[in-house]
Amino acid sequence: VYTPLGLAGQSWSPDSRWLAYARGAAGSPRFTAIWLYDSDTGRTHQVTSGAYNDSWPTFDSSGRYLYFVSARRFLSPRFDSVDYNNFIYSSTDVLLIVSLRGDIGAPWAPPAGQAQPSADRGIELAGFEHRALIALRDNGKYGNLIAGRDGRLFFAFTPDDGAPAVKMLSLAEGREAKTVLAGVTDFRLSADGKRLLVRQGDNLAVADAVPDQKVDRHIDLAGMTVDVDP
Repeated sequence: VYTPLGLAGQSWSPDSRWLAYARGAAGSPRFTAIWLYDSDTGRTHQVTSGAYNDSWPTFDSSGRYLYFVSARRFLSPRFDSVDYNNFIYSSTDVLLIVSLRGDIGAPWAPPAGQAQPSADRGIELAGFEHRALIALRDNGKYGNLIAGRDGRLFFAFTPDDGAPAVKMLSLAEGREAKTVLAGVTDFRLSADGKRLLVRQGDNLAVADAVPDQKVDRHIDLAGMTVDVDP
């Protein structure tokens, strides 16, 4: 998927029908929006307004929600000491979660005593952005969103005044993200959702996909060879 502003993030829905991605908003040379491609019809749909920079769309494992990062928080301006006529917003990112249909409630809402709506009824495009709720609003930059098992979300987070880390959010367990690995932002999740492959500088390591992990040793790549076939 072509992303003209270089923003990453594509995600297939669990039923493999929908592809979510970020690209330039229609008619906007400045901002990005979230788009959905329907493989059944071959049509694309812009589902956020393009009034902000939206990125990293990621379907959750249940097929009921979509996460994405949006630069739309303007509550803490700071005075610019260089240009005395301006204020700056050092942390505008929020992590949003959208129910894919209007009959699906917030993931942290108490059970209503009835079965959850089926996840195979497609996506309700009308009012999509209006269903967005704030999942996290900690000051910093969010990125590299990857859906894990049981509704868990893994992501890289760099706070305004601290070290970066790989975080895990499980809204079924609470509204607070937990640190999986400190000092790391580049990672991949295994297919079974149990392990992380992380990069530290020029080194690779493997860790469990649970909170409070540490890297004790790196993968030995000394015996690895690559054949180049021009």
